[in-house]
Amino acid sequence: MHPAVMLAAKAAAASRSLLPAVAVAGSRALSSAAVRVEKDTMGSLEVPADRYWGAQTQRSIQNFKIGGARERMPIPVIRAFGELKRAAAKVNMAQGVLDSKIGGAVVSAATEVAEGKLDDHFPLVIWQTGSGTQSNMNANEVIANRAIELLGGQLGSKLVHPNDHVNKGQSSNDTFPSVMHIASATEVHHTLLPQLQQLHVSADAAGRCHRWRGGLVVSAQLAAVTAARDSSSCCWVCHEPLCSLPSPARAAQMLCFCSCGVTRIDKHVSQ
Repeated sequence: MHPAVMLAAKAAAASRSLLPAVAVAGSRALSSAAVRVEKDTMGSLEVPADRYWGAQTQRSIQNFKIGGARERMPIPVIRAFGELKRAAAKVNMAQGVLDSKIGGAVVSAATEVAEGKLDDHFPLVIWQTGSGTQSNMNANEVIANRAIELLGGQLGSKLVHPNDHVNKGQSSNDTFPSVMHIASATEVHHTLLPQLQQLHVSADAAGRCHRWRGGLVVSAQLAAVTAARDSSSCCWVCHEPLCSLPSPARAAQMLCFCSCGVTRIDKHVSQ
């Protein structure tokens, strides 16, 4: 398994509480009355009519019937795809390689992904082949179909194409490491450092308490230790990372050097 996907797998447990209560498609038979037909270069597949993903996502669901909802791709990674695809669409429009009308719809749809409004449309589990290709295509298909809907078109019509308009030549060897950086920067800024700060404040407050408690020492004898002394140790453990870690702005700056367009050096060397 690609290292990027392995890292995402390790992060899944920490994100399970963020998962919406949605069944993973493929874990139950789809009703013929609630499907539409999506097509790609490998053929046609039925997908749930009320979901924005397409044939490649559905094929991944059918090929990797393991994990279930508890092992879905972490929500921060999913939302980071929205950030990445939105930025790419803006650059492509600025470079004149993406029609502004289609690009505008892609930006709007990607923004909805980034804001968590389309979490239910990302059913894939962390167990995938390669470098997260299926999740990259899941994002492309969802953004494309939502963009089609915003333009008044029919889902699956490819009025906005997941490859030609949304992906626009991106490699999952680029996109997956990039969304890991974006997700990590976001989680450090909004989750890790605030919680460390809160833990530090709580431990500092507890350090003013002078109740006695038992403490285990090396000789395996019980020694009386004040809660103040115990909490002060905890306070120091929390305080040191807060002082030694980069500031949230610096951490975000370090993590937001994304690799889009540079990890696949072979495509440049061969030219």
